[in-house]
Amino acid sequence: MHPSPQAALAQYFGFPEFRPGQQQALEHVLAGHDTLVVMPTGSGKSLIYQLAALQLPGLTLVISPLVALMKDQADSLARRNIPATFINSTLDLAEQSRRLRGLAEGAYKIVLVAPERFRSRAFRQALAHAPLSLFTIDEAHCLSQWGHDFRPDYLQLAQVREEFKAPVTLALTATATPRVQDDILRLLGLGESARLITGFNRPNLTFEVVPIYQAADKLNHLQRVLKEVNGAGLIYTGTRKEAEEVAAYIRHVLKRPAQHYHGTLDPAERTRVQEAFMTGDLPLVVATNAFGMGIDRADVRLVLHYTLPGTLEAYYQEAGRAGRDGLPARAVLLYSAQDIRLHQFFIDNAAPGAHELRAVHNFIAAPGAAAGFRMEDLEQVTGLKQIKARVALEQLEAGGALEMDGEQGVFGERRAVVRPLSDATLRDLSRAAELRREHKRAQLARMLNYAQSVTCRRRLLLEHFGDTGPADAPACCDVCLAEARSGGREAASTQPAATQAERAALIVLDTVLHLRWPVGRRRLAQILKGSNARDMARYATARNLGKFSALPAKDIDDLILQLLSSGYLKPEGGEMPTLRLTPRAEAALAARTAIPVNLRTPRPGDPPPRASHDRRLGLTANVSGELLQQGRTPEQIAAERGLTVGTVYGHLAQLITEGRVGVDAVIPADIQAQVRAAIDAVGSLQYLSPLKSRLPESIEFHIIRCVVNAVARERGAPPEAGATQASATKAPTTPGPIRAAEVHALDQAAAPDSTPRLLAGLEDPSGNVRRLAASALGKLRLTAGVLPLLTLLENETGPQVRQYAIKALGSIGDARARPLLERLALDPNELEYNRLAAKTALKSLRGR
Repeated sequence: MHPSPQAALAQYFGFPEFRPGQQQALEHVLAGHDTLVVMPTGSGKSLIYQLAALQLPGLTLVISPLVALMKDQADSLARRNIPATFINSTLDLAEQSRRLRGLAEGAYKIVLVAPERFRSRAFRQALAHAPLSLFTIDEAHCLSQWGHDFRPDYLQLAQVREEFKAPVTLALTATATPRVQDDILRLLGLGESARLITGFNRPNLTFEVVPIYQAADKLNHLQRVLKEVNGAGLIYTGTRKEAEEVAAYIRHVLKRPAQHYHGTLDPAERTRVQEAFMTGDLPLVVATNAFGMGIDRADVRLVLHYTLPGTLEAYYQEAGRAGRDGLPARAVLLYSAQDIRLHQFFIDNAAPGAHELRAVHNFIAAPGAAAGFRMEDLEQVTGLKQIKARVALEQLEAGGALEMDGEQGVFGERRAVVRPLSDATLRDLSRAAELRREHKRAQLARMLNYAQSVTCRRRLLLEHFGDTGPADAPACCDVCLAEARSGGREAASTQPAATQAERAALIVLDTVLHLRWPVGRRRLAQILKGSNARDMARYATARNLGKFSALPAKDIDDLILQLLSSGYLKPEGGEMPTLRLTPRAEAALAARTAIPVNLRTPRPGDPPPRASHDRRLGLTANVSGELLQQGRTPEQIAAERGLTVGTVYGHLAQLITEGRVGVDAVIPADIQAQVRAAIDAVGSLQYLSPLKSRLPESIEFHIIRCVVNAVARERGAPPEAGATQASATKAPTTPGPIRAAEVHALDQAAAPDSTPRLLAGLEDPSGNVRRLAASALGKLRLTAGVLPLLTLLENETGPQVRQYAIKALGSIGDARARPLLERLALDPNELEYNRLAAKTALKSLRGR
């Protein structure tokens, strides 16, 4: 006999009582009703299907996109003596087969799979033998193309339900708007199923937005917030590069432990960072949105968005990872209008265009490709990035031009049935893609409205999700807290403006109030300064024109920034925001009350403004430079930062070029003398390889580059040996930039006269081109490629490009590659698969 739900909650999970909404949803499911449950992040949705599985006689199948976390979830259930497993692509074929047998034989109460698993015939056959009691769809918002995380493979789940005789269905989500909720019910064919919404309010969270007007201010505010918060924190950035740089800044400048996390990290490193955070060993993680769903650490006190998210759904889901223990926590957004460009780029480039869809279809339709192709090859030949290539496959399948086989080959090959792609289908797919882009632009506009709002942020969030309940919270948001401090809409002070600075603040606000056209910060400063710029004619009659003509332009700008930061002015619009008054400013103007600001004019003898320390250290190269100045060697910097020695020397070479680091601090005098002698003998700085050939093996390319950059600076000209110039080969015989498709064709032709173009490919900005060029040089066994490949490896940061270059050196079999390959094979900072590639290449050298 099964324990009651209340008893099971205590026995298996150790909780004395249900959270709001859990028991109602569980009872609904156990009564045999299909149910859509919408509960905020951290409210315990997974407990509903876990407890239901203990009450129901058969299998509970859980469909989830969280492949990386399935093992943790299954292990956690197993520790509670609940028979559970997962089946996904991380398992080898033998283990998948073993678990499929267990599934068919009823060995499990809960099985977790990704929606792609239903493409597998073997899985469907095993599931057909299992007594399926509950069909659970986690992250159900992935069904809707109007949601923030649409996954096309979710669309087949309605058909799957019917195939398995429509078992009781439980759909769970934390971030579905009313429109998305309707979409989920329609797409699953649930009809009259219940919609249980527990409310989106998280009263223990305080929502804050900090306007950012200069790039360096982000680091300043980050430092301030981290000083104010005790406990664990998540910092979300918009790009991988930003995640790495912010984490480095926290470690090296703020002297606090932090690690970065993003989707292109080595899987073992991702696991290490995630486990360290979850176990409490790591207090701060700086991550892209790859670090998210399924993260369930209860004591996170801060979620800070360093970059504006693209949707309110994504923002609320990520912010909701704070304060899961019910204690006070902060959700802080640093809002810069410059972030909008990033999202506009993503929107414009996420979906493939018609020519890209045609290129993907042509690739798979080529003889033999449909029978087995690798995604890596598809991406290289078409020049599409990974996500875009996958979206193209999904769209072509949705349009009926492809039918993908769910089973993958031993080496990850994909198979497909190819059908004709008509122009009409291509137009339909393009129109659908444009509709999705328009929807994403609308989502971004709602996110901007939140960031720019001067009304309660909590209420805006709740209304977005259709929650009309009370927006009560002890510390609601920055807007409400500011109004409470200032007595509602009254000004912060009741004293009349008396000082020059206080009157100047009112003049700025008065100018904005009376302008005929909205203006941005720069234009407002020009009006107050009385600029005679050519485009100022339309402001000739502006109120307060030239009122601050005696002030330096920087002081005027600082004054405007202070009014923005203190909530008297508000930015409005996208990339080029204009300024408007807030209710607080209107009250201050009406009463002519004092606004506390600082207004400073320079005095004779004042030193020039110092560049922001934070900004100077914001980039990863500058962090290396700072550590060098603290007395560390390049090798020590590499070990401390977890970088290769070549990467650190690359940073220092850049700083030498900029004159911010002296070459004497990097390269010993005797080594410099040898390199300088080689430069004199060659008579050119254009290529590193001729210099390397005249120097001892111990003087590596990254050392040569530092000296070359120093010599170039001494001569007053930029160095000709750039970071990616790899050989002494002159310009390619075929003009114009080389593309991935051309390199692929040269590879297939295997013609020795292709050498100049392949060598040019090693210098291309595209990683796809460099990777293909390295592979082709290896297949052709061109000894002319040895030195360029060695130079490439001294500079290349892309792990897959490095792998192809290493393999190519092994194929060519030239002894000149031995010292570098031996070093790479033993380098702990090199990725494991590249160390293995180097060991294999060395065996090839010994075999010749």
